[in-house]
Amino acid sequence: MWLLVIALIVIQFFHPEKNISSAASPAHISQKFPLPEDVKQIITTSCFDCHSNNTHYPWYFSVQPIAWWLADDIEEGKKTSQLR
Repeated sequence: MWLLVIALIVIQFFHPEKNISSAASPAHISQKFPLPEDVKQIITTSCFDCHSNNTHYPWYFSVQPIAWWLADDIEEGKKTSQLR
């Protein structure tokens, strides 16, 4: 049991890289299609955390191994958004 506790404490020092960029991706939907403002707002709040280059992270992203799981989901979402 102590080994598990120690392992959980140690992994807290290893964080995945955050998905934050100031530039829009070339595959960004607004680069390819004109969007009405209401649709753009819905897509921004519902989809962009995983399907863009600028993720808004929840507070629990600081806890491992949850951060690794979320980072993997974000990478998968970015790959699917780049499919043509």
